[in-house]
Amino acid sequence: MANDKQGGLGPESPPGQVVAVAVSGRKESKYMVRWALEKFAPEGDVVIKLLHVRPVITAVPTPMGNLIPISQVREDVAAAYKQEIEWQRKQMLLPYRKLCGRKKIQADILVIESDDVANALAEEVTKSAVNKLVIGAATPGLFTRKPKKNNLSSRISACIPSFCTVYAVSRGNCLPFGHQNWIQTRVSGMTVA
Repeated sequence: MANDKQGGLGPESPPGQVVAVAVSGRKESKYMVRWALEKFAPEGDVVIKLLHVRPVITAVPTPMGNLIPISQVREDVAAAYKQEIEWQRKQMLLPYRKLCGRKKIQADILVIESDDVANALAEEVTKSAVNKLVIGAATPGLFTRKPKKNNLSSRISACIPSFCTVYAVSRGNCLPFGHQNWIQTRVSGMTVA
């Protein structure tokens, strides 16, 4: 698991609460970060962690568009490709860090390498003692009566430990409780707000 910390708090100031925001890089992530800052930053002693899970690099693209397994390329080529991917991720996460900076909130940026987003987030929540996790959620459409139970938000909420409150945010708003029935409201004692 590769972690990249930037702009975090020093060890001498333990946080009152740790709020993590799972960001994907899409524009919806910007709304989630803004919502988390508006909701939790006024509470004072808070640490914001921006979590991004990226897939494990298993192949390197060629100029022709093909993919070669990473085990079949030279080490320097694999290292250069990994370095390029890390740079792209840092650039993608920079606007979220700037949002936090404008509110004068320091943010830890963690890039986690895993193919299982839900379990990777659950591990980080446990390791970092995250009190609140903000995740994205698809808003049910006009013709949709019952959202799918096997979507990513449902899997994430099912994996998160019971000490962490999960907030499902869509378009900058926390979904009303009625829409969150599909995110099991009480999975092993977990509270979804």
